[in-house]
Amino acid sequence: IYTLSLHDALPIWSANKKISLNPLWLYVCVVLCILPAGCRTVKEGAGETDAALKAETEFFRTLDEQSLRYQTLSAKIQVEFTPASGKEVGSRAQLKLRRDDRLQISVQPLLGIEMFRLEVSRDSVKAIDRMNKRYFAESIADLKARKHLDFTFDNLQALLTNRLFLPGKQAVTPDDRGRFGWERIPAGYRLQTSDATGMQYRFLADNEAKLRTTEITDADKHTLMWDYTNFRTVEGQLFPMDMLASLRDHKLSIRFNKVEINTPVDLKFIIPEGYERVTPEQILKALSQ
Repeated sequence: IYTLSLHDALPIWSANKKISLNPLWLYVCVVLCILPAGCRTVKEGAGETDAALKAETEFFRTLDEQSLRYQTLSAKIQVEFTPASGKEVGSRAQLKLRRDDRLQISVQPLLGIEMFRLEVSRDSVKAIDRMNKRYFAESIADLKARKHLDFTFDNLQALLTNRLFLPGKQAVTPDDRGRFGWERIPAGYRLQTSDATGMQYRFLADNEAKLRTTEITDADKHTLMWDYTNFRTVEGQLFPMDMLASLRDHKLSIRFNKVEINTPVDLKFIIPEGYERVTPEQILKALSQ
């Protein structure tokens, strides 16, 4: 059986690290007013018994079968951010996602009036700040080069739809079982993998093969933890209506409502004439004041 050698470290928020989760929070969560148990590598045991291999294979198949099947997803969401200072801020928003293409988050604090719109696609990150008549646009390639981050749209899409993922792979299939390190625990299974940058990815699935937690840990032991609770049936499929992302003392909760799948979604992104182009850092600085 594959086993994990764990070395837990307290997550630290630092903008000066070479590999950091902060850029992901910066570009993906700026519109939500948020900044953004480490592990060593998985060691192979003496070997897998036939019974353990069969159990893992069946569990992985069930985990895959229970993953959300969709081409589009839309939902009204309530977002609450609690920084280390403890001063909570929140807003209503709308999430729209076209699988393997792009997602948009529209922040609508009052009466459905949009104040911000964020779009993340396979090749770019863009946002419109309607209140201050400005916008930013950044390519994923530039983001990776400038921030030393192996960020992909696929990872973000998987986090928001409660799916297992592999770095650099668009989708996980039952044939990928062997690409994860496995640990049997009383609550279910813990799976782990890593990427070329040293990032560790750890997934906790319960005994009913529901993905409960995703952890992403960089080489400096900074961990983003994404928890899933309150599973409900959405058109015959289980989906977690509550998600909680945490990094050190910063927490972001997302509560889903009126989730719809496989319905047409409008993903227009039009920058109004006369809006000033700024950097993501400029918008982030204004929001943090």
